[in-house]
Amino acid sequence: MAGGRPTKYDGGYHPKLAYKLCLLGHTNNEIAEFFDVNIDTIYEWQKIHEEFSDALTRGKVVADAKVAQAVYKAAIGFRHKETKFFVIRDEIKTEDTIKQYPPDMKAAAMWLSNRTKNWRARPAEQKPDGDGEEGGRSKSITFTVKDPVKNTQITLDIGGANEETV
Repeated sequence: MAGGRPTKYDGGYHPKLAYKLCLLGHTNNEIAEFFDVNIDTIYEWQKIHEEFSDALTRGKVVADAKVAQAVYKAAIGFRHKETKFFVIRDEIKTEDTIKQYPPDMKAAAMWLSNRTKNWRARPAEQKPDGDGEEGGRSKSITFTVKDPVKNTQITLDIGGANEETV
């Protein structure tokens, strides 16, 4: 580094902590604040110190992947094993069960809006007045998902006047 004060960078400390901060969802700006340095210093450390750059990248990728997996599971619904505990006549009993979570329509809409180019939150198209239908009403997209727990179908209307209706 030409000019300025010496760097605070410590190769045994900063990469490890930066990785953990990224796992917690911190941005580069927040990491700079945590280390009490300017954001430009973080970018400089990324250029100069490969281990620091790798730590930031790995931490962000791992955190983003875990969140994406959780949103995906919520969107499609999932099951997991669960152990329930009961006290019967002063004796603790356990029972293994399978808990079912139905699809979450808001998670599905969020997933689709972030992952599918044709599924974007766009300004609603307005129908011209006097076309025989209610004027000024926006178009919407409707999709139906089967709820395996209740054995029913859920219809989600996105983009209508109320944005979404279930």
